[in-house]
Amino acid sequence: MKKIFLAAAVLLAGCTQNEHTTGPVTQPERITFNIEFAEQGAATRVATDEDFKSTWEDGDEIGVFGFDYSRAAKIVNAKLTYNAANQEWVGDIYWPQGVKELGFKAHYPYNPDHDNLGHSDDYDDMLDGHSVSTDQSTKDGYERSDRLSTDNLYADLKGETVTLPFVREDLAMVQLTIDNSSELLDPATTEVTLQDVVLGIDDIFNSDTPARGNVKMLPFSTSGNMLVFRAVVPGHNTIVASKHMFVISDGMTTLRSSATTGQIGLAAGKVFKFTQKAPPLDPAHVYSVGDRYPYAGVAKGVVYEISDGGLHGKVVSLDHGIGDSRAWSKNLTVTGATDSNNGRINMETIRAIDPTFSSHPAFLWCDSKNGVAGTTIYTADKLGVWYLPAGNEFKNAMVSSITQAGIGTSMIGFWYISSTETSETNCNSFNSGSTHNVPKQAMGSGDAIRAVMAF
Repeated sequence: MKKIFLAAAVLLAGCTQNEHTTGPVTQPERITFNIEFAEQGAATRVATDEDFKSTWEDGDEIGVFGFDYSRAAKIVNAKLTYNAANQEWVGDIYWPQGVKELGFKAHYPYNPDHDNLGHSDDYDDMLDGHSVSTDQSTKDGYERSDRLSTDNLYADLKGETVTLPFVREDLAMVQLTIDNSSELLDPATTEVTLQDVVLGIDDIFNSDTPARGNVKMLPFSTSGNMLVFRAVVPGHNTIVASKHMFVISDGMTTLRSSATTGQIGLAAGKVFKFTQKAPPLDPAHVYSVGDRYPYAGVAKGVVYEISDGGLHGKVVSLDHGIGDSRAWSKNLTVTGATDSNNGRINMETIRAIDPTFSSHPAFLWCDSKNGVAGTTIYTADKLGVWYLPAGNEFKNAMVSSITQAGIGTSMIGFWYISSTETSETNCNSFNSGSTHNVPKQAMGSGDAIRAVMAF
């Protein structure tokens, strides 16, 4: 933590012809602060990274108090604001006139309601009376619940640098990491609620029936399929054995975390990390034409054809590609991709002559949905891969399914080229039940491509 030295300011005193001076003007002395995180206990800040190293963020505000030997406040809730660009705290705090020694305390976040705390006991009561919010799902909600404080053990003399080491004495951080490798949950809409915890610090020690509640947690980070959520709660909370600590929901799927195997005490100033693996998608789920696919998590397409009573079928992608950059081919050559019923066969035919599909933009657009271009091998019965459909795979059901589902880009008004080659210069195209041949090398304003997948 960088030490911040606030340069002294000079206040100019003027006089009129009728005023008399009796000696030199006393200039107030600005206090120099060294503001830092203590070695332990501050890892509850929203800006705490994955390694629980805390940092200040631009615009963070702290309130500073200075108390004399009688514990009366001589400096009351003076505000300092962090400037991240300059890595310094901005604000003027001066030694009070005639005061040479003070004991300093400070807290985060700054609260203007604390301007009436005139005694050290009032300050301590304010800290003890802190309660966390039941909605910490936003950064503002989390920061309103968070609290860091500093309490120097010894008084500081005028002229000395005042060190303010911020610590976490009363709150604990709870972190849940969800392994969403199954993609059962939609990361964009997933919410986590920490269940049944004491909300007030004072209630922990002084109430037989403390107020309890559920806390919506902050979505801290998403890395691949790992979703991380955080909340701060009063320390010394106790999670009883066999408790389902977390409820996880994305609006379509709701899960309860695994039950705790024993009692858990959430010690103040500590971080408690939990993990939960999302279960797999149900392979026996029955689909109907017009259903979103998959039935949970992030929608990838719409079912337009089913077989085996809905256990299998085909899906059309939610988006499409348009423009000449999505043309069937850059070259006028016969490729042999002539299958009319199975686009996977045509995809493999093109891949054999153009491994990365660099000369076949329409095929590349579909293949890229599966990952790195050219790495997917297509067989006639392969499931779970996107491909450019053959002429007969385009059906009216595609258009009606997208319309029925109400998601994705409408197919109405477009001609969709297929993977079926009809000549050296042309390929097959489809629109609302009609088919015709279009040039391979050019796409008109109404031409597009769409990917399909068999499941």
